[in-house]
Amino acid sequence: MRADTILINAGPGEMRVALLAKGTVIQVLFERDADDGVEGAVFAGRVTAINRDLNAAFVDIDGAEPGFLAAGDARRSGDQRIKSITDVLGEGDKVLVQADREAMDGKGPRLTCRLALTGRFVTLHLGGEGIKYSRFLSPAERKELEVLEEVLPGDCGLTFTPAAGGAEIAQVSADLENLLALRDDVDAAFQDTVKAPEALLAPPDAIERALMLAGPRSRVVADDPAAARLVEDLAPGLKVEVWSGRSPLFEEFGVEETLDGVLSPVVSLPSGGRVIIAETPALTAIDVDTGQTKGGPLGSGSPQRLAAKANREAVTAIARELRLRNLAGQIVIDFLAMKGKKERLEVLAQLRSALAGDPVECHVLGYTGLGLVELTRRRRGPSLTRLLGRPAGLTPDPTAAALAALRRALAVRGAVIRIACAGDVADALAGPLKDALEDANTRTGGAIRVERDAALTPGRFEIREG
Repeated sequence: MRADTILINAGPGEMRVALLAKGTVIQVLFERDADDGVEGAVFAGRVTAINRDLNAAFVDIDGAEPGFLAAGDARRSGDQRIKSITDVLGEGDKVLVQADREAMDGKGPRLTCRLALTGRFVTLHLGGEGIKYSRFLSPAERKELEVLEEVLPGDCGLTFTPAAGGAEIAQVSADLENLLALRDDVDAAFQDTVKAPEALLAPPDAIERALMLAGPRSRVVADDPAAARLVEDLAPGLKVEVWSGRSPLFEEFGVEETLDGVLSPVVSLPSGGRVIIAETPALTAIDVDTGQTKGGPLGSGSPQRLAAKANREAVTAIARELRLRNLAGQIVIDFLAMKGKKERLEVLAQLRSALAGDPVECHVLGYTGLGLVELTRRRRGPSLTRLLGRPAGLTPDPTAAALAALRRALAVRGAVIRIACAGDVADALAGPLKDALEDANTRTGGAIRVERDAALTPGRFEIREG
């Protein structure tokens, strides 16, 4: 499902961008001043070690952990085959790489030498081949876009973002020309780099990513004039509204309520059933349950009809939650049991159809020997539960809690606004979010006071006036 509305909330230390489709929140993007995310960034890296057992190189990109570059990702062109990492790289070599995946769980970011430069409408794949048309494009649009083959270099590939559907050919062509120029600039900067590691290209920010995922004529509403001007610079011709409502933007459109629900493992279904989601470091397990209503489980009817109804509702809910929560990696789903092979295959078909609108690559692999449906979803940054709560449980993350406290404080009018908080939240405000606290204090005329409260459990805070 492609977004038709973009909501931008600019708060102290954090930019939040919500994507809505027909009034429903389908994705929320975060950008925090304290973050050091690198996914999509391009570097002149330096090989620090070669691991022959892993057939990979470790590359210094000036981060906390060296990046991991597998032999299969060390090639620049599609037809190049590398048997051993030592065929192309040695310790101390300078190498042009892009971060393909963020660092996570003590592991450094995953790197690739096959760069992908993304604009608003297209992605240019260096070392790719030809044009691959997106499902977001109509047959007529695909025919019209064939003209791009005339300017696409033979050593590059081209794919389209969801924003390309409905865009004018002139806009898409200009986007491609900009990316070709950017490719030349990156190559020149790499050649000029004397002392690696060095960052050559920053990753796209939250607003840039949102513009790639929404339609070219989407409604855009921002609660900050500077953010509105940034959108107008990035997407000329796109009209941006500056929010002037009495209630906060994200509350008015139901985004805050949606984010609160993300931390719950239970998603209710219309007929009374429910979906239970459990994230683990190894995989995400999803269980479909009949639940219980006043009229009995799912109402009345034969068990098979009730199971089919619950499974259909669950498919829709699961497709939405995978994107909303940004769940990735290996995912297994325990649907309600279906007796016939035909019914089981219908569930797979429904799931594939529901996931077709996800801009992140998904593969439904089928049933396991235990009758679970197995699928994979490409990892793109941390899940929302990692951003909003600690992975081991639902206790709010201190950074997320501190940023929420600042947002709440800005909504209060008073000569003195006290943030009573647990020690970990106070530490976040005094450390990584010191500039965000200063920004919030500037907006309130210096009214904010941070007070440690030993009675509050980790990750908790209260706003008190006076």
